[in-house]
Amino acid sequence: MKTRADATVALAGALAVSIGGLATLGYAFGAVALVQPFRGVTSMALSVALCIMAGGAALIVEGSGAFRRPLLALGALMAAASVIAAMEWLLGRNLGIDLPAFHRALGIGGMTPGRPSPTCCVCLFLLGAAIGGLPFAANRRITFALAALATIGGTLGATSLAGYLLGVEFLISWPSSTPLPPQAALAFMLLGFSLWRALLLRAREQAHKDPIDEGRRIHLTAIWVLSLIAVSAGVATFALAQYEYQNVVHGNLERSLRERRAFLEYAIREHVQQVSVAVNRPMLVHLVTAARSAREVANARDALRMSADALTKNGFSGWRYEIDGYAPISSGTFIRNPALAVPLVGPYPTELIFDDGYFLRTRMPIRNETGTVGFAVAEDPFPELARLQLQADSWGDTGTMALCAAEGDGLQCFPLRSNPHPSHIPRQVNGRPLPVSHALDFETGVVESLDYLNHRVMAAYGPVGFTGLGMVIKIDAAELNQPLGERFGYAMLLLFALVVAGVFLMRRQLAPLTDALKKSREEAARVAQQFKAAAESSLDAYFIMSAVRDSRNAVVDFRIDYKNASGEVLTGRATEEVLGKKLSEILPAEHAQFFIERYRRIVATGESLSEEFRTSGNVAATWVAHQAVKLGDGVSVTARDVTERKVIEAQLRSRAENDVLTGLPNRTLFFERLEQALTKARKRRSGVAVLFVDVDHFKQVNDTHGHAAGDAVLVEFADRLRKSVRAPDTVARLSGDEFAIVIGELNDIGQVEHVAAHIVDTLAAPFELEDKRLSISASIGISYSAQGRESAQSLVGRADRKLYQAKAAGRGRFSSATEANIA
Repeated sequence: MKTRADATVALAGALAVSIGGLATLGYAFGAVALVQPFRGVTSMALSVALCIMAGGAALIVEGSGAFRRPLLALGALMAAASVIAAMEWLLGRNLGIDLPAFHRALGIGGMTPGRPSPTCCVCLFLLGAAIGGLPFAANRRITFALAALATIGGTLGATSLAGYLLGVEFLISWPSSTPLPPQAALAFMLLGFSLWRALLLRAREQAHKDPIDEGRRIHLTAIWVLSLIAVSAGVATFALAQYEYQNVVHGNLERSLRERRAFLEYAIREHVQQVSVAVNRPMLVHLVTAARSAREVANARDALRMSADALTKNGFSGWRYEIDGYAPISSGTFIRNPALAVPLVGPYPTELIFDDGYFLRTRMPIRNETGTVGFAVAEDPFPELARLQLQADSWGDTGTMALCAAEGDGLQCFPLRSNPHPSHIPRQVNGRPLPVSHALDFETGVVESLDYLNHRVMAAYGPVGFTGLGMVIKIDAAELNQPLGERFGYAMLLLFALVVAGVFLMRRQLAPLTDALKKSREEAARVAQQFKAAAESSLDAYFIMSAVRDSRNAVVDFRIDYKNASGEVLTGRATEEVLGKKLSEILPAEHAQFFIERYRRIVATGESLSEEFRTSGNVAATWVAHQAVKLGDGVSVTARDVTERKVIEAQLRSRAENDVLTGLPNRTLFFERLEQALTKARKRRSGVAVLFVDVDHFKQVNDTHGHAAGDAVLVEFADRLRKSVRAPDTVARLSGDEFAIVIGELNDIGQVEHVAAHIVDTLAAPFELEDKRLSISASIGISYSAQGRESAQSLVGRADRKLYQAKAAGRGRFSSATEANIA
């Protein structure tokens, strides 16, 4: 069955082809922005882009109402691609659809580059099956099945797109854990809902053949409306739930980070304070001073060694005294080659060290009244930091705490839950700073962003005092949103069951409605036949229209109940194309409103209408005589083609107002245009100029070359004048070789003088007349009125006088109100 063309379906198909085509071009030319137009989101796989192009092409074919055989092939291609991709996920191997080389060339990595996500596979299969089944949509059960497939596929895309727009993370990837690319989500939504529209149009076509099939269209509409309500309610409810949930998580992360930052800063400060207390003891200062004396060096060094031993027994893992010119005095164990050592900002040189554990090392000067006499180097285990990390790592499967410091353009970070070794990472990922970069810039906050592994996380960040460390506590967004995603899935199943129940109940109530509809259509057909028998003999176009009223009983439109054969000729449209349709459905909005307003007045007042108007569009006639009278709750309209009469009237009018030789306005029309220009100038406070143009020595042209040549010169002369001024300006032939020009919308006389000079130059070019080249010049007189305060006769008189001044000055020039200018 061939269905009507539909521009909406075809447009949706073109948009889908554009979406897939841009991504395909991105892979072909190495343009990452076309494949991944938004930072921090999943890129569209090449196979998905190609399938979307196939689906869009199918919609274009369906929307055009033309050759439909490719639908089955295109749908089968999409479904086959989705099945192969699903088998790849099940088997864990590439079956040829991933095309990983194209993706790695753009820097798209991962375990399976180029493999469509599970949600993409589901959408492609559902939409491909719906497209492939379109040629079989004449069957009612198949139509419902295809509508269900298209609705589910489109809903998955719309849900993911709503997740991107609303910032609801679990909706982006639902029902799988891998998010849909935003452009793929948009394309799936377009394909799904356009397929539903195509099915509805096919159902409407079938309903014209069998009114009982009107029930199928109602069913499809019910499925769509109920599905839209269900999905909208579900998305809105869970979006609000996620916002509330995120606010709670934000608060918890922020509070936890604040406590850990404060504790870590306190612990570092406490370590430095302990070293300071030990170093600043008077006895220790005395011993270090004595160790610099040759007489007391041996006893002093022994005492310092005993001091260092005592300090290592009381908690320090290593203690060392450094005195210039003498060997260091050390006790305990110092880490020589740590895996990572980060200098901290503070009053004394302090390092945070990691080597199978965390340590703090501080080098503090020992001073007496004369200055620095030595240094003490203390190294202290720092288990508090390890405990903080263990607590953060216990949050779910992905919770962790990151502690980093700046290192050039990058970051050096202590071990993480996902990486037990110190690491060096960039400050940005995909052009966006990592949360820890904000912390090192002394910013504090909670953000949902990408971490250095390209995982979307919810992270709280902030600086650890002024130590130069930045701390981040984060957890994967997917883990946070998993409970909501599961509940959303259960809710969608429940809503789906409610939609099915609603459609079933509606179907039971549909039978009486379709019976009544069939009877009403039979009655309408009988009445239409009566009207047709009465009106087909008329040579005038004849229409009968009934009023369409809204809930308040106001007339809002008119429906065409009848159009005779003459009406087909006049409008250029077959009766079956417009019968039963409203004016707003078959006419452009502006044209429809033109007729609706007139017919509404006739229905309200009972007064008849008789008018003539100019037509546009596909109507065969250019002018139509239009009569309408009230007929019941509607109107009876008669239209007659009066184009021929209008053409004759226009020809007569043109002869009365225009010069026959040049086609320019004559003297009568010139003065009308001048009065109009003056009126407009007074309103807009602008200037108006009149130019009198005369062909110099025109009599010699007639006497020398004949009147035919003279006429040719006048025609060419008029053409050059027309081309030298603006379209709104008026060029007229007053008599013989005398022309006049009206120029409005001027600011000063200088503008019109510039135009006059241009005209003189234009007319100075030789006139080509068959085998002759004639040099023709012209004299121009200009009068100018600021704000149109003069009369037309006054302006014309001044222009005429200026013309004679130009001729007296030697011709081939212009003379204005200011002076005679030589061109």
